[in-house]
Amino acid sequence: MVQEKLIARGQRTELAHFKRIYGTRTDEELLRILGRSMEEVRRLDGEHGLSKDKAFVRRSRGAPATRMPRWSTAELLTLRNNYSNQPNLEIARSLRRSVKSVVSKAHALGFKKALDHVREMGRANVSVRWK
Repeated sequence: MVQEKLIARGQRTELAHFKRIYGTRTDEELLRILGRSMEEVRRLDGEHGLSKDKAFVRRSRGAPATRMPRWSTAELLTLRNNYSNQPNLEIARSLRRSVKSVVSKAHALGFKKALDHVREMGRANVSVRWK
């Protein structure tokens, strides 16, 4: 019984290591690091729904880094004026940026959502889930 627990713990540890390194290593590197066959690596990948990191894939193909356009003064003003009371998706669409970009910039600048707006968004999310 104790030996079975040790084996199970070792397998969990190995699986956690596999998941941690999978996205940023080539398949050939994984084979060397893990000492496993390609079939086994593919099986684990499929069972756990893993995928390669997008930036890693771009680099390995020699593609340039993703271009991140700078924020103009007008965009920053729009963000400052609207962030506290408008949904992030609406702001992102009006600025033609991703929601993550809007949230990251707002966080970096210390902008916060108005408490009333946060409550309203929470109620809207709950009502959508319960319909």
